[in-house]
Amino acid sequence: MEKNPEKLVITKGDIEKEPTRGDAGKVYSKVKEYPKVEYTSDAIPGKKQQLLSSRNIMQYTIAGLIGGFIAWMITEIFWGEHRNLGRNALADMALCGGVLTAIISGAISCSEAIVTKSSEKVVKDGATGLGVGFVGGLIGGFCGQVLYSSLGGGKSQTIGLQIFARTVGWGLLGVFVGIAQGIIVKSLKKLKNTTLGGLIGGMVGGFLFDPIGMIIGGGTISRFVAIPVLGTAIGYTISVVEEMNKSAWLQIIKGPMIGKQFILYKEETSIGSSPKNDIPILKDPGITPRHAIIKRSGNASTITNISGQLVFVNGNSITSSRLRNNSQIQLGNTMLLYSEKVIPNK
Repeated sequence: MEKNPEKLVITKGDIEKEPTRGDAGKVYSKVKEYPKVEYTSDAIPGKKQQLLSSRNIMQYTIAGLIGGFIAWMITEIFWGEHRNLGRNALADMALCGGVLTAIISGAISCSEAIVTKSSEKVVKDGATGLGVGFVGGLIGGFCGQVLYSSLGGGKSQTIGLQIFARTVGWGLLGVFVGIAQGIIVKSLKKLKNTTLGGLIGGMVGGFLFDPIGMIIGGGTISRFVAIPVLGTAIGYTISVVEEMNKSAWLQIIKGPMIGKQFILYKEETSIGSSPKNDIPILKDPGITPRHAIIKRSGNASTITNISGQLVFVNGNSITSSRLRNNSQIQLGNTMLLYSEKVIPNK
């Protein structure tokens, strides 16, 4: 341990010498006389810190896949092999796009609430995703069909133009899936990230649709593969763009939902046992309905205890405390790791 009158720095080696190996809190409890306690990144219990959260990426990717599969089942019934694309082709494709996008958007939108077991938010977020996705899908489906027709459409159109038209049209579908995610969190920064991710994912899905059909042979089987690919691509790219552009986040390293990561987008983020919080932790009896808030000002984060229970930062009981990279927060029996993106000096 590195000691001075102001601060005690704890390393991985110090923790491993403790009888309760890996529990940094036990070390901190013995050094309360120090006003500041810090620890090196290798002393963090649990998994090592990662810039990209594979768990979050997997969550959105699986949600997009499930949404794509459900969308295929429903759209195949009404717009499958026997669909009528005569004089009402524009309206038909707009409605198809609306339904398809609504289902993928709804699945991705409620995935966070499902993971955190917030039943109230499942309905609310899912409804938002469905609504925004449906409106966006109407627009995307209409514009895609207009572009498709203007480039020749049908058998007279070259495969290159057909792929281009579908790439643009499905890119618009993805945009509105991303918009729904930003509306749910009420964050402009998240809106920018998820919209970009949705655009990229939609374009990828659109670009792959016709080549998949050429390989498989077209028809129902082709759509069975291509539409879930669209949902998967949108879910994956939304999560990856979010992860790459995040600046501050919390990761649960002890307690319920261990490994779960929450990106800090808002100026004020609430933490507590109520599902109405931005970060709901529902299965810890030591956490009050509204336990703490984290305020972001520029690149600085400050946590404030707003409950009648204790909040610890690096083992020290606090009322309010500035958070720094690798700060460890304990609420009840849950421990969270605060991280910031470190920009290397040029």
